[in-house]
Amino acid sequence: MARFHSVETTGRIYRDVYVIGDVHGSLDGLQAILEHAELLDRDGRWSGRRAQMVQCGDIVDRGPDSQECLDLLLKLRREARRAGGCVDLLVGNHELALAQGDYSISDLPKPEVLSAQLAKLIRMGRLQAARAYRQYLMTHAGVSTELMRYLIVELRKKSQSRITVAALARHLNQELKAAFLKDDFSHPIFHVGPARGGSHSRGGVFWADFDFDHDTVTRHPEVWQIFGHTPPNGGAPFRVSLDARRINIDVGICGRYGGYRAYVKVLPDRIVGIHCDEAQFEEEILAAIEEPVTA
Repeated sequence: MARFHSVETTGRIYRDVYVIGDVHGSLDGLQAILEHAELLDRDGRWSGRRAQMVQCGDIVDRGPDSQECLDLLLKLRREARRAGGCVDLLVGNHELALAQGDYSISDLPKPEVLSAQLAKLIRMGRLQAARAYRQYLMTHAGVSTELMRYLIVELRKKSQSRITVAALARHLNQELKAAFLKDDFSHPIFHVGPARGGSHSRGGVFWADFDFDHDTVTRHPEVWQIFGHTPPNGGAPFRVSLDARRINIDVGICGRYGGYRAYVKVLPDRIVGIHCDEAQFEEEILAAIEEPVTA
């Protein structure tokens, strides 16, 4: 079994790291979360200074403000870079399908408008498949054990150097961009599992479902995964696997899924879930790392 060297020292370490789950066209919900995290000021500008924010995909569809949500996040991406911060936008299955020209899961009145824009953003690398930070890997739907084995084999073929979480994220991003440049989506990261109407045993990083790996112990405990995609079904907004290595942060921001307001703050030794509904303010430790990995 390959072991990941989880920290790559060449990456920039940001002051604070925040992760937001599926937005699904809820501009009110997105703004409320960003303001609570002090990443957005009252004039709608980036106020996070040198912080990093990762949005885990499914920006669009279901809610009323898909274009507005995408526009706001792209604007904050530009403003954060000028301030020394960072906004990373990941591709969800809804962005992926639209960019591929598949409108079957979209409820947008004119999906072709966003389709072209999203495909261009992916080809330009402004929407990506993954982000790594220290030992944390962030994707839209998570990397299953089956897919992780496949990706490790690919990484070994590409390089004899040590395998890091950052290298894994770069590989995922390269495969996403290459697929759109070549119009070839045969790589397993694009697989759709049976729960979503697909023919593969497991979904890839855009289509996997949290429940498949919830009760299993990961074979790569040095990789902590944060992802969304599967909304809560009447239970806790944050869902954590039994080994605490995989955390689903799709809390249902869009009113169609409950309209819950919550996000995650990533620290070197723990992952904190922050609830920010008007009637409730609460922080909870979702996972704690007894011995944080250091460079």
